[in-house]
Amino acid sequence: MLVSIIIPCYNVEKYISACLDSVLNQQYTNIEIVAVDNNSMDATFSILKEYEAKFPQKIVVIQEKQKGAPAARNAGFYASKGDVISFLDGDDVITKDKFAKQVECLLHENAEVVISDRVIFDETLQHQIKALSFEQIKEKPLNTAITDIIITGNPIYKREVVAELGAYTLDLPNSQDWEFHLRMVLKRYKIAYCKGNFLICRAVPDSLSSNWHKVSFTVCKLLVLFRTQILAHGEKLEIATETKIFNYFYNSAIFAPTSIEKDKYLADMYLYLSTPTNYLRGWRKIIGKILGFKLYFSLMKSIKNMLS
Repeated sequence: MLVSIIIPCYNVEKYISACLDSVLNQQYTNIEIVAVDNNSMDATFSILKEYEAKFPQKIVVIQEKQKGAPAARNAGFYASKGDVISFLDGDDVITKDKFAKQVECLLHENAEVVISDRVIFDETLQHQIKALSFEQIKEKPLNTAITDIIITGNPIYKREVVAELGAYTLDLPNSQDWEFHLRMVLKRYKIAYCKGNFLICRAVPDSLSSNWHKVSFTVCKLLVLFRTQILAHGEKLEIATETKIFNYFYNSAIFAPTSIEKDKYLADMYLYLSTPTNYLRGWRKIIGKILGFKLYFSLMKSIKNMLS
């Protein structure tokens, strides 16, 4: 099975060589790399072309003028030829056994998607910050998709899965991975779990995902969009998942720029959660039970406004 690795690249001159080297060093050799330069203003495109010239049988370099990683991923997908698809960011690296282990799992489990674990390191890849396990993905796919971020470099997919999903949604300002994998879970594709920290992510400063206010606003809109499908899925939402949903709506309402938007976030929250005070913690829960959630929220919003 040919594995196509699609790598969107934007101003990653410091990282892209390590990324490409980790893919070229795979034990599983039936691979192609589709590297998509996305309007880089540094030396990224030149580095990609050097690799393409050195490994013409393995690497294809294309350019995508529409800005954003989703557009670059989609362009790479439609230019690829593989039976199996993997997306990777240009600042990530992977262990040499990633595709050997994941393809073996895909075939053995007769799965459509394989998801493994990942680790986050600092920008230099010298110090591990966090390890994330996705062992629960097979038994609890919906809860996992909502509470944990399944980022692009983690899974492999059969080509038809990405095609049927229509690849990535282009009009989202953030949370594209979260939305893509939520749609994947709601479509009920067969997912297998392959234990192993095969994906090594860098904690790069100033990433969009670190602006959690904007991420929260987007996720709330998606929770509303997919609400009917989520509640009809059949997998019971766990307390941790409901708490995550509460936090998204609560924080969005707290930081909403207008009262209309604030009221909308609160109204949407009640469509998921009938008793929001259950998801407060510590002294907040005590005060929320005494005042009632609406009065408690008004108090917290006033305090936030005074401090801003």
